[in-house]
Parts: sequence; C-alpha cells; structure tokens
Amino acid sequence: HIHMGYNPVKSETTVLKAARRTMGFVILSLSWICIIYLFVGISEYVKRPTDKRPPLETKSV
Repeated sequence: HIHMGYNPVKSETTVLKAARRTMGFVILSLSWICIIYLFVGISEYVKRPTDKRPPLETKSV
C-alpha cells in the first residue's frame, strides 16, 4: 500500500493513455487531410471545363 513513490502499473497506464491520445490525434488529422484532399479534388474536377476533363464520360461517346 504505497501512496507516494514508483507505481509501475500507474506509470504504464499513463503511457498507454498518452499513446492512445497520440494515436487518436494522428488518425483524426489523417482523416481530416483525406477529407480536405477529396473536397479539393472534387471541386477542381467540377471547376474544369467539360472538354478538358480527364476521359471518363468521353469513353461512352
């Protein structure tokens, strides 16, 4: 029953919590980057004139 001093279980859980927080932050930022990239890509594609678009719908013609 130690109040003050080194508690290996406590420090381990703190490390795990910090690691989980870091991982969550990394995943969150990555998903945001993906979403922004998608939005930018779609808007750039839509802004382009129809004849200058990459051949997606011209194949069916």
